[in-house]
Amino acid sequence: EGKCEDYQLHGVMERLEAALARTEREYVRLGLTVDTSYPVDTDSGLLEEEEEESEIDKTLRSSSRQVSVPEFTSTQRTTGQARREVSRSPPPVPRRRSKSPSPVSVSRRAYSHSRSPSPSTSRPISPVAATQVYKNAMDGIRSSSTRSVLQPVTQVARRNTVGQVEEEMDDWLEDDLGSEKKRKRPSEETFGDTKKVKSSSSRRENLSPTPAFSIDLTSSPTLRQVPAKVSTNKISKAKKGNQYQPKIYQSLPPTRPASPSFLFNPPPSSPSQSVTPNIPLPRPSTLPTPSTLPTLSTLPTTRVRVSVVGEMFLIPVPHPDHTVRWLAGEASARYYRQFGSEPALRLTTSDGAGLDPGDLVTHVVQGTEPLTGVVTSWNCKPAEERYRDTCKDMARPCFRNICDRLSLMATTNILSINIPLKKQHAEPIFHCLKSNTGLRELHLSRCKLTDPTLALLVPLLPTLSYLSTLDLSQNLLSLHSLQVLSTHQLSSLSHLSLSSNPLGDLSLPALTSLLSTGPITSLQLSRCLFTRSLFQSGRPDFAVAIKQSKLKVLDFSHNEFGEIGLEILLKCLPSTLTSLDLTACISSTSTSPQNLGNHLSSYCREGNPDCDLTSLSLSCLSLTDSTLPSLLSCLPHCGRLSSLSLSHNPITASGMVTLLSTLVDHSVPLTRLECAQLKTTSHNFWADKTVMAEVEDRLESLLASNCSRLELLILPDQVVSLKKVWDKAWGSRSSHSR
Repeated sequence: EGKCEDYQLHGVMERLEAALARTEREYVRLGLTVDTSYPVDTDSGLLEEEEEESEIDKTLRSSSRQVSVPEFTSTQRTTGQARREVSRSPPPVPRRRSKSPSPVSVSRRAYSHSRSPSPSTSRPISPVAATQVYKNAMDGIRSSSTRSVLQPVTQVARRNTVGQVEEEMDDWLEDDLGSEKKRKRPSEETFGDTKKVKSSSSRRENLSPTPAFSIDLTSSPTLRQVPAKVSTNKISKAKKGNQYQPKIYQSLPPTRPASPSFLFNPPPSSPSQSVTPNIPLPRPSTLPTPSTLPTLSTLPTTRVRVSVVGEMFLIPVPHPDHTVRWLAGEASARYYRQFGSEPALRLTTSDGAGLDPGDLVTHVVQGTEPLTGVVTSWNCKPAEERYRDTCKDMARPCFRNICDRLSLMATTNILSINIPLKKQHAEPIFHCLKSNTGLRELHLSRCKLTDPTLALLVPLLPTLSYLSTLDLSQNLLSLHSLQVLSTHQLSSLSHLSLSSNPLGDLSLPALTSLLSTGPITSLQLSRCLFTRSLFQSGRPDFAVAIKQSKLKVLDFSHNEFGEIGLEILLKCLPSTLTSLDLTACISSTSTSPQNLGNHLSSYCREGNPDCDLTSLSLSCLSLTDSTLPSLLSCLPHCGRLSSLSLSHNPITASGMVTLLSTLVDHSVPLTRLECAQLKTTSHNFWADKTVMAEVEDRLESLLASNCSRLELLILPDQVVSLKKVWDKAWGSRSSHSR
């Protein structure tokens, strides 16, 4: 009867016109016609009956909603502003309703003009007219969306049922304010109609979450779903189930050309967002299916074998665009993960051809040909930092004095540790030395190292590419440690000291292997419990290995070989030795070696023309004045001898005269002569006082000769007359000590 005054509020018609204008723009953008004839509005008695039965606005809420799939058109936006303008707009200004239906113009302009109030009206018009017009407009859009683009839109039949209007409006109108604040309704004093004032309890029934989707209308209809935020809709019913608005392509004709883009629709993130199974999702038949597309898993994978420091790695090349630089990095990373040190590699083929880092792997690697990784450098942290990290990882104590030694090693390239080390304390030290390219000398003397402890160090020695000196003297190493050490290739080790370790007489095969595997030039084997039984097995191989080696310095002192053992040893030694120490190889209780001089002379004659000996130590061999002349017969073949030691032999002043005379006669360029005696036996040296003057004369002749370079002379007692001769020869440079 026109009693509703909601449409009299300001701005209602403008908002509706704005919404229809947006609908028209989207319609035109989709290529559909906008010229539509609208039916004539008539009154409906059902609206008045429903208004009397319920106090809730039937244009916003329907108690008997039908479950149907709402149509989705281009006029619906994903933003909450557009829906808020429609859902919260009050009814238009009332106007006088016409008893007879009035035709509506086909054009959009005529429709807008017919909705404006007439100045001659005197009675307000029922809201059914505006609501029905809006509903019919939407029906026209829906009916036209199922047609072809070029097909004209026919006039839609009129519907007078207000319940259907409310149902369609409720399906289309949404509120995404996301706020749960109650919307204030106009008060009773403002409108004067108690039937339109709604209670707060009835308004809560309109609150329910409504899922919303964002659809890009400019892309292909097969685009995947883009879920948006789920907001609280204050207009939709709480009883309404979770339904999805269909995509725009479901309302378009199937003749629309498909987009060339190919995207896969992911599955919905939750059951509440699943697509209605009644609506099939079309897929263009011309597009390839995912099973026909080539993937990385179906492509053939190239596998390359790379050898790094004796270790072979099989590296897959998943992509054909990978280069040789990438392959070298992968090989370096795999070696680091396995051995704890990262090498910088340069890849070459099996025949030595270098590979450019920028070349593709598939272009330079053919078949199963393995590559060789040449280590150019090692990427290592400082030894001190690695030691701290290793102690932390192994849960071992970190010692400050060890850190100081490791820190000093960074500047001197020498690490010297001479404190007892247990296995749990030595393991972090050895681990931090791995692949250290700066280490030159490693001294582990007097550390009480055992076989299990040394087993931790030996595998790391090949990674010390520039280690030249290894001192393992005065430890508790047995034959097992020597055997383990001889199995590793030590390419740069030149000085090895195993003195004062109980190696035993079964060590000759291990010594042979040790001399064959590395360029050792200095070998210290003093006090290793060797006897003449050492040469019972493996002597020929030892003789061949030691003569083919680069050995220059050999120390077999304080091993009880005896005269026979020394004879065998001298026959095996190469003539290229520069230093030979045979101190105390004959027991002091045994008789004087009568044939030692002959064996030594036979060895020195192997030189060309002279042997290369520059230092010879024959101390503690029980040499006497009678055996000394045969021993001195080797001096004519020692043209480079500069140091001779005859200390602690029962020699007297008479034997000294013979020695000085031989040096003068054969022009031996000695710089150091040692004939020291113990205090208990020193009185025997000068027992014959008659030879004192002869000793002075021979010494003066030696110092005055052109070939004499004698700078150090050690005698049992200092005689005043000999001091004067020494001071006369050296003048101010002369010095004496006891």
